[in-house]
Amino acid sequence: MIVYKIKFIKKMREWLDRPAAIVVSRFMQTVINMIIVLLIARTLGPSGRGEAAATMAVLGIAPTLVGLGIPSVVRRQALTPEGARRCIATVRSMAWLMLVPSVAIGFIASQTVLSSLDSTATIIFIIAAICTPLIVLWNCDSNVLYARGQFAAMSFIQIISPITLLLSTSIFLVFGHLSVATVLFGSALSPAATLAYTSWKVKIPLKSRRESRMKLIRQSVKFVGAQLASTIALRLDVAIALPIVGAIQLGFYSVATSIAQLPIAFGYAYGAVVFQKLAKTSNQNDCKQIISEEIRRSMLLGILTSGVLALITPMVIPVLFGPGFVSAIQPTWIALIGSIGLVCANVFSSIFIYLGQGWTLSLAQTAGAVLGLGAIFVFAPMWASTGLAIASTIGYLATAIWCGVKLSPSYSILIPDKTDIYHIFRGLTQNSAS
Repeated sequence: MIVYKIKFIKKMREWLDRPAAIVVSRFMQTVINMIIVLLIARTLGPSGRGEAAATMAVLGIAPTLVGLGIPSVVRRQALTPEGARRCIATVRSMAWLMLVPSVAIGFIASQTVLSSLDSTATIIFIIAAICTPLIVLWNCDSNVLYARGQFAAMSFIQIISPITLLLSTSIFLVFGHLSVATVLFGSALSPAATLAYTSWKVKIPLKSRRESRMKLIRQSVKFVGAQLASTIALRLDVAIALPIVGAIQLGFYSVATSIAQLPIAFGYAYGAVVFQKLAKTSNQNDCKQIISEEIRRSMLLGILTSGVLALITPMVIPVLFGPGFVSAIQPTWIALIGSIGLVCANVFSSIFIYLGQGWTLSLAQTAGAVLGLGAIFVFAPMWASTGLAIASTIGYLATAIWCGVKLSPSYSILIPDKTDIYHIFRGLTQNSAS
């Protein structure tokens, strides 16, 4: 009996160890997050949802500011076992240094964009910010698994934090104490749980030989702009929009972005497919052809996934969030146009990281983020949540176009091929060992 159980577990692990598992886990993550959003929205209203969204946005940006682009370097170095061991050992030794910027981010944000929080929520927010180094550590572990192609482990990582937050939120709701402060309490707990799992999966000893800290930082600097700009584009718009459009309109926009970011799951998973494909290619001409083909397929993937969501949005939003959130439908449609750019940008990022072209990626992501954030001040005052969606869409598409052009594809290969959908499906469902 025990032998059969072991064989069953092994077969299940093999079945899950494919990029499609990342898509499934990302959707599970999104569903869990939407349940959390639903609980907050129905209990605290649009105003409470807006404040919670703003705090989550800042906490989402913090790991990028503290991590200095190191996770991207880890992904590239982890193509060899020795590179993975040295990088992870070095990052772990730097964790205590990350506390200083973490505390600074918590204090500055609480006195500026989050000054409307009550005293209890402010204290818990600062504690959650102090936990940022734990997020950086598990992000680095996750990039090792990404480079190894351990898709089953990567998929589980995606849902640990949301499950922890959902459990915490549900408990406080049952006892009648759900508030922005208690939501932040759950956010402070989740990094430790995720780090415990990733540390176990990477199986890198604590006393492994280290890389030079300064060498790692020098390598990471060229990627920090890309990671920061990407995170800002996804998170900072919510934080800075609160005083511009108010908590209610921000609540509508946060619902729109929750739906519009669903296709990112496909972009992230397909980016892993492309990264593995390039890592197995030694011929430069073959590499260029792969890049051109995958640019085309990533565009198709973005159009297909965003298009399906656009069709079901009018039915989904009133059912999930209630009739009070019908005003979020139009911003969602507009934001889904930008989702095409998000899918492409995720795939393009994997290509640039493999090529080691961090500065090019940073410039593209920064240009898109600046353009998108600048557009907020133009469109948000006029059209509130719809204006925010227009601004974000401009930024995402600009980043994708810049990245696509900089990759210098063979434009004749960009013409759609009838086998593209098959290749996308095969890439996402093929076992990592194949």
